[in-house]
Amino acid sequence: MAGFRLGRVLGRGPRATVYEATQLSLDRQVAFKLLHDGALADRVRRLAWPEHPGAVSLYGSGTSEHGPWLAMQLIDGRTLAETWAPLDDVAGALAQAHDAGIVHGDVRARNVLIQDGRARLTDFGLVDGTIEADCAALAALRRDHPRPPARRRRVVGAAGAAAIVVAGIAAALLAGGPSGDGDAPRAEPAPGTLVVGSDLAAGGVEGVDCNGRAPSGTSPACTVMQRTIYGREVEVPEAGTITAWAVRGSRGRLALQVLRPRGRDVAAVGRSADVSVPDGGLHTFPADLRVVAGDRIALEVPPDAAIGIRRDTAGATTERWVGPLLDPPRPPERAAGTGLDVELALRVTVRPGSAEPPLAPVRGAAAAGAPAGQTLATREVDIGGDQTRTVAIVTLGGRVAVDLFDGARRLARVPVTGADASGNLVRATPRSGALQVRWRNPDGAEIDRQVRVGAARLS
Repeated sequence: MAGFRLGRVLGRGPRATVYEATQLSLDRQVAFKLLHDGALADRVRRLAWPEHPGAVSLYGSGTSEHGPWLAMQLIDGRTLAETWAPLDDVAGALAQAHDAGIVHGDVRARNVLIQDGRARLTDFGLVDGTIEADCAALAALRRDHPRPPARRRRVVGAAGAAAIVVAGIAAALLAGGPSGDGDAPRAEPAPGTLVVGSDLAAGGVEGVDCNGRAPSGTSPACTVMQRTIYGREVEVPEAGTITAWAVRGSRGRLALQVLRPRGRDVAAVGRSADVSVPDGGLHTFPADLRVVAGDRIALEVPPDAAIGIRRDTAGATTERWVGPLLDPPRPPERAAGTGLDVELALRVTVRPGSAEPPLAPVRGAAAAGAPAGQTLATREVDIGGDQTRTVAIVTLGGRVAVDLFDGARRLARVPVTGADASGNLVRATPRSGALQVRWRNPDGAEIDRQVRVGAARLS
């Protein structure tokens, strides 16, 4: 299929076959749906699809000699028919579609995909229907898939609770402030870690530019920092290392910044790698940024990106700088009261204290002599030319790495940045010349890393 390399079949039915595929121009994994009914070609050519966290993202559509096709966000999970998830995001996506005149036509459990406890609706507009029928079908889904009984949460001691709950989560859960929508999954911090910033609850989050408007070609670049939530300062409470950061409602290319107040001036003292946020869902990224007590968190936002915000959070203020905040230190150009006093849907996880030194990639003699660690899983990876290599996922202290072997000899090691060894391996999937690793940290954050595998090195 032009522009796509089709892989394994994910599902097959009377109307379509769905493949795991690679979009070659972006080297992106997608779900590629090939429709069996050629009469749907006209419908696919004029297909309308909402952009919403509760909708599977549509990357492209068209026709081919094999039939009409859709390229969509790859959801590695189950359907509502197989497991339960809150449907508020789905309801929001459907409402946005109806506002835009888009009718789904086939709202049913098999078209609601579940990943990481979140539900997304797919297959908009492939079947005739009405808005009224969509709403009735959603109501039936809610009735047929009710929320399971709440499980009692284990209570930690007061000292432990004070140590792990800070900033927005502390205000929401301990001080009785708003805590977001009740269906939002709560990621419990790993023992001994701190969470700083938004609780990232689902619902009520929108994507805006640096002026609080819909992103456009005239949007400015900026650095935007959360000053307060619920009237409390949002700052790192003690020295440590930011190991992960997460956003909801944002889109585009973003970076996390660590800012350090110096009187009224603020200096940028740390910055993550740029990341590409594909849609307005909940996304977590690894980090390795040292912080001290009093440091602040911010987003560096280019003109074409969107920042996830919630407007109805009490006591929320931000400060902004036009463009990236670089040396020399300077005061905010747009402080509290200048038009964007909202909650940023941004959160970081901090491991307090002096962190273990980060693992460095090694190969050759240094890799052969490195400590073995504890092996969690091994896989065989095809590297071409009828050759394979053995790779292993290992833990060393609090860190996670991928090792490359030729027989019993270790040839190379690379870290899985941001992965906490007290979490667990979700999956390790061999691909042609690569290993795809998904790791879940104790706070619920998931790390995705693709490691390229060569004959004698990893990257």
